[in-house]
Amino acid sequence: MLLSLLAGIASAAVAVVEVHGTVDEALSHHVERSIAQALKQKPTTIVFDVDTWGGELSAAFDISDAITNVKTCSTAAFVRRKAISAGALISISAQAVYMAPGATLGDCAPIVQTEEGPRFLGEKIESPLRARFRALARRQGLPPLLADKMVTKDLEVIEAIDSAGKKAYFTTKDFEALGEAKSRFASWKVAVADGQLLTVDDVEARDLGFSKGTFVSLDSLLAKKGWSTAQTLAPSWSERLARGISSWTPLLFMAGLALLWIEYKTPGGFVFGVAGFALLALALGSKYMMGLSGHVPLLLAALGMLLFLLEVWFLPGTAVFALLGGTCLIAALTMSLQGFVWPDPHNQLQIAASLRSLGIVGGCLVGGFLTSLVLVRYALPHLPLREGMRLEASLSAGSGAAPEEDFTGCEGFAVTDLRPRGTVRVGMREFEGNCLSGYLEAGRKLRVVGRSESGWDIEASS
Repeated sequence: MLLSLLAGIASAAVAVVEVHGTVDEALSHHVERSIAQALKQKPTTIVFDVDTWGGELSAAFDISDAITNVKTCSTAAFVRRKAISAGALISISAQAVYMAPGATLGDCAPIVQTEEGPRFLGEKIESPLRARFRALARRQGLPPLLADKMVTKDLEVIEAIDSAGKKAYFTTKDFEALGEAKSRFASWKVAVADGQLLTVDDVEARDLGFSKGTFVSLDSLLAKKGWSTAQTLAPSWSERLARGISSWTPLLFMAGLALLWIEYKTPGGFVFGVAGFALLALALGSKYMMGLSGHVPLLLAALGMLLFLLEVWFLPGTAVFALLGGTCLIAALTMSLQGFVWPDPHNQLQIAASLRSLGIVGGCLVGGFLTSLVLVRYALPHLPLREGMRLEASLSAGSGAAPEEDFTGCEGFAVTDLRPRGTVRVGMREFEGNCLSGYLEAGRKLRVVGRSESGWDIEASS
């Protein structure tokens, strides 16, 4: 008797997986890991606690696949407050949906944010998304046409009720094509107007069949169903930390690229190069910690850094190794953002994700370049370390040049590499100069051409 009672309690155990916040590759990794961990305990049901405005469509598809692939137990979704956009796809991927009072579900049209506001991505992206919604709707016995309206706004849906109270749904065109057969319906109305996306609250969702019931909390749902919580799977502290760092990835990329460009163009004792590599490593490392970046991006990033260091430290001025290294870094950064190496040419979602990743990295390149220009022009000349101990000693010995002294036409040599800025010596005086050709190695003869806003302009002298 006791053994059978214990078996009954164990059979009612459920696992709760949190699906909160922005839907992205990090959340997808958390859900997939949590499902695998939950299945080891052999629960009767896995409940997905959903509260999200949505996010990346490719990540939503991965989470949807992970949920629908659960075969050894049942699945349910509890919409705590909102399951909008990608959150709607995740919720109806479960075998049953429950909602809290006032919670909302729907509005899954694929969009991209532009300067003019949100823009719909179009048929190539909508088509596979509608197909997924229809398949999930049929799985739950829901009208596929209503599922379509969560994705497509350019469609009007008619709800017709026959004399037995049974509901049927048609597009306006199909309903008008019924002709006299419309008389078998006692009433009809526009369920969802053209130009609108289907978004429902808990009451509407229950009436349309999307929700199996409304419960004031997840605990009340578990109590009503007789489920005992075996475990609640929230993101681990390391996942939260890595996800927090990952949310700043574009800014880390931009700052890292800006520092690398400063290191390439100015002699800085490798401080800027080391800092730039550290920021890029932090961004890539956070992706790798969450399993969102494989070995290929890391290997490309390492190769890019080695080529860049080879250019800066051993072969300055050739530019070839710097270009190759920069290309490897850009490829690595792009791959780390999209979660796969090369997009499948037949997969529109992967193509869209690749274009988005390229856009982010391109924006980081432009932002990093502009940031480096501002720093080189306004900040670096005021840093005391840029002049170094040699200049300080020379000035203390009385050999420093007076600001008003004119060196135009004078010849001397480069004390440090000029990339394009560095230290030059004319006679017994040392000062900062800008190489007009972009690079001049230490020890080369030079001639002072004139003075500009950024300092003395230098060119090589034979």
